[in-house]
Amino acid sequence: MDPNICALIPAYNHAAALVGVVRAAKRIVPVIVVNDGSTDGTERALAGEPGIEVVTHPVNRGKAEALRSGFRRAQELGYSHVISLDADGQHLPSDIPRFVEACRARPEAMLVGVRDFNSPDVPAARRRANRFSNLWFRISSGVYLGDTQCGFRCYPLEDTLCINARAERYGYELEIMVRAAWLDIPLIPVPVGVVYNEATARGSHFRPVVDFLRLTRLNARLLALAFFVPRPLRAIMSKGMLKGLSFREKLGTIGRELFCEHMASPGRFAAAIALGVFFALAPIWGLQTLSALAAAHALRLNKAVTAAVCNLSIPPTIPFILYCNLVIGNALFGGAPLDLRISEMTRELAAAYFVQWLAGSLVMAFSCAALAFAIGYSAASVRGRCRRAGP
Repeated sequence: MDPNICALIPAYNHAAALVGVVRAAKRIVPVIVVNDGSTDGTERALAGEPGIEVVTHPVNRGKAEALRSGFRRAQELGYSHVISLDADGQHLPSDIPRFVEACRARPEAMLVGVRDFNSPDVPAARRRANRFSNLWFRISSGVYLGDTQCGFRCYPLEDTLCINARAERYGYELEIMVRAAWLDIPLIPVPVGVVYNEATARGSHFRPVVDFLRLTRLNARLLALAFFVPRPLRAIMSKGMLKGLSFREKLGTIGRELFCEHMASPGRFAAAIALGVFFALAPIWGLQTLSALAAAHALRLNKAVTAAVCNLSIPPTIPFILYCNLVIGNALFGGAPLDLRISEMTRELAAAYFVQWLAGSLVMAFSCAALAFAIGYSAASVRGRCRRAGP
């Protein structure tokens, strides 16, 4: 079944450029315009333009609310996909067929317009801001896109309306993409043209300082979620599935998802345990948990399991671990009797013991990690067989 596609144009005080954008777009697809509290005659201009659907906000509520209102109205009218573009003339309606074609090929995907930032017309500040945004997006989502700030996109409505994106103004478009990636909705780039001139620059409502700080705070929040929260729990949160649950139900759901990620994959679950054991014993005291979390994030392993296991190196066990490391290292270096009396300790002897301890730490960390992997893999495999054999 072919997707039913419309264009959505959020507008706030863009009367001068809006009519031209609407007329060009409606030659290709049906058009919905959200008049977001404009005070410049936009309502009057739209009244003289037949064949379009207009949603009106009595007061300005920001781009995020304009998009949400447009999405809801598009769904009410029976559309399955929405192509959003700006009202200031920066986006070219002539690129809409590219989205239509890509949408028909991949209706499950969210299509993201990618501008050519190598063009000499692109302001240097925009180029730098886009690179900064792309970097944070890639870290948070694990997906590379050449342009994460372009509002020219095609949204699959059913999936988009299920995404629990809370950000306002320009942050909404960024958050909805990150959460879409967490929900395994494909993000596919579509090359688009862009118009940068005095008129489009003057029509932009982006506030360089305030909105940049808002986006920075949003990126920090999304990055923290990506780093500390397992992907299945992020998916649940991104769909708003924790809303309406009691505190006990929320706690149970969070605990289950925190520790059960990759349980169905014995190798990945065992690797998370082994990684925690390795960093618990590795000679990087004071940085063990942070290093373990960073490694688990890079390897896409269960961070909660890794962090929990890593904390085996708590104060009561630390002296025992240190002594075992020194004994193992001493054996590697010939096994001379250890003499740890302070009165007999020299600088040369302390340096030798430090090298032995360091070597012993690495041997013990690797050996125990390998053992932990074997035990974890066996336990997860047995659990998986028991669950499959259950009623």
